Amino acid sequence: MSFARPLDHEFALLPETALALGIAPHTTPTVSRRWVDLSTGGQASGVLWTGLSPRTVLLHREGSNARSLDELALRLGAPVAAIDIPGHGWSVGSSDRAAFGLAEAIALLAPAATALVGLGSGALTALAASALAPQLTTLVMVDAIPDQSAVGGAALWDRLATTASSILIRSRTSPVAPSDVDTLRRRSPNTRLLQLSVPAAGLETAHSAQLAAALQAVLPSDRGVPAIV
Repeated sequence: MSFARPLDHEFALLPETALALGIAPHTTPTVSRRWVDLSTGGQASGVLWTGLSPRTVLLHREGSNARSLDELALRLGAPVAAIDIPGHGWSVGSSDRAAFGLAEAIALLAPAATALVGLGSGALTALAASALAPQLTTLVMVDAIPDQSAVGGAALWDRLATTASSILIRSRTSPVAPSDVDTLRRRSPNTRLLQLSVPAAGLETAHSAQLAAALQAVLPSDRGVPAIV
């Protein structure tokens, strides 16, 4: 079941945020928060930046929430959903089963989505969730790749190698080291690499313009036609 609740002006400051970014408030999409009940227990919540069914889902970093992606969503200017990963933000559920809850939340909140973008640790949750949602054919990981030595790392690498379209966006001060890039090229040679000239800090805020431009180059268009990189 999907439902909305009044939030006492949660989004009241968005026009000011848009103006600060040089975006005319009247050009920004309709924004709403929705909740869905999860079969794994609890509820998931997401911010929908559209009056339509979004084609792209954004996932935040560990310890953050969907609202941390406001500036990025505004700059993208396209139908997107930013979802609170279970155990974060407004989503209530087990973080141990985050991938299961997230896959279900995407199916309910953004059933037309074909692309999943994850920042930091959110990229690994996105990768795990995409294995449960075959319609998500485009995966973008920002400053993260699977850890070979971590529990479940091998399964994540297997999933990455079979994803139809996978992209790693790496910032100038990325925790993904050059040796990690070598591992990526060896284990998932079809994954494309985009290098940003800006540091990792502030990708969602001060450097959101650069990240948005990189995403616009690789994400499917609003009509579902792959963009030309």
